[in-house]
This record gives sequence, structure tokens and C-alpha cells, in this order.
Amino acid sequence: MSFKDKRNPVSGRWARTTGLITMLILPLGLAACNDPVDVPPLDSQQIGYRGTGMEQVSNPGLDALLVKLNEVPPPIYDPVPADGPMATEIYQNIQVLGDLTADQFDRLMAHITEWVAPPEQGCNYCHNPENLADDSVYTKVVARSMISMTRQINSDWGDHVVQTGVTCYSCHRGAPVPANIWFAAPPPTTKMVGWDGGQNHPVEAINYSSLPVDPFSAYLLNDEAIRIAAPKLCPVPMMRQSSRLKKPML
Repeated sequence: MSFKDKRNPVSGRWARTTGLITMLILPLGLAACNDPVDVPPLDSQQIGYRGTGMEQVSNPGLDALLVKLNEVPPPIYDPVPADGPMATEIYQNIQVLGDLTADQFDRLMAHITEWVAPPEQGCNYCHNPENLADDSVYTKVVARSMISMTRQINSDWGDHVVQTGVTCYSCHRGAPVPANIWFAAPPPTTKMVGWDGGQNHPVEAINYSSLPVDPFSAYLLNDEAIRIAAPKLCPVPMMRQSSRLKKPML
């Protein structure tokens, strides 16, 4: 009797039936998922030096969804003319936005309230309602630093943000705390033998890649220099010193 004759015909039919059912049900299951699924074909673009894994992978099928998720909401109020009394003439303790008129200042505050503050708190999320100039509310001090940071990015990092720029909405998306925030990662578990250079540990902050476990603390916490890998020769500035925002002075 040959090997072919010894096969179990029932097992073969069962395997074929199971495979057919899987092929029919799997697409339906994927379509029912709430999260989009990366399916081929995918596009990749090299954005850095060869051999360093610096590439941008995108899914053409999800590009339209990403564009939709990143649409900027329409402004609450139309732009106002740059005339009239300055904000410093109307309000007290203006440390960062002293170059705005009172109308421009009010318009910006209205947008920040919409982009960041919880609806049930509104202006009181950052301000003491009894004294708007008071700095005792911690979120007001943080908001002032965030405004300084946003202005610095738009003025000093034009090669990155180009004409689009950034606003509070770029990160907050209507939430008091952005969904994607950075925090110092705990040190990796050491091994008895060898040294892995702090790499190849499953950490969400680096998308579970082989990058160093904590590549951000040196720049965001320790204020070390940042090198920029740009697509053009000798970008200006080629190297910038990251600066931790200090509390603005009067």
C-alpha cells in the first residue's frame, strides 16, 4: 500500500473545510475591528542614513484616515485686526503675550479654552475666577510655558513645521492632557552576562523596536544637544541646542 493510500480522507476534508471557513471569516473579522489594520501593499521612504533603519512606512489605504484625524477644527472666532489697546493695558500679569492687542489676546484665550480646558471648568481650569492675574493655579503656570514653547517652535524651527506651525491643538486635541506624552522610562533589567547597551527591550515609548530604551531623556530632561538628520545638505541650523523653557520674566 502506498503512502497516498494510507492518508485519512476525513482529515484531509476537515483541513480543507477549516481553511475555507477561515478564508471566509477572517476578512469579515478584520473589517469589524475598530482599529485599522496594516495590510499590503505598504510604502516606505528613506529619511536618514542607510543602514540605520531611518525610514517612514505608510499605508496608502490609511492615508485618508490619517488626514481626517489630523484636520484642524475651524476657528471659533475670525482673526481680529491688530489695532486697539494692547493686552498689557487691559489685563495684569501678562508675561508672554504682551505683543498682542486685547482683542487678539481674548481670541487666543477663547481658542485655548476650547482646545485644552475641560468643558465643565472652562476658564477656571487655569484661572482663579476671583483674580485672573493670580498665578496660584498650577495649570496657568504650565499653560504659560506651553505658549512660550509653541511660539519658540513656530519661530525657530521653521524647517520642521514650515508654514503649518503648531498650536495647542496640535497635541491636546481638546483634552487637558495630550494622549501621547513623554515620561522617563525605568532602567532596563540588567543581565548576568553581557551588556546590551540599553537596547532590545520591549518598551512602548519606542514602539517595541530595537532602539535604546530611553532615547528622549538626554534631550528632554538633561538638555543635551540634538542632532538633526535632514533630507538636505547642511540644514540651517544643522545642530540646535535644546532649551528647557524657563518661566518668563516680567
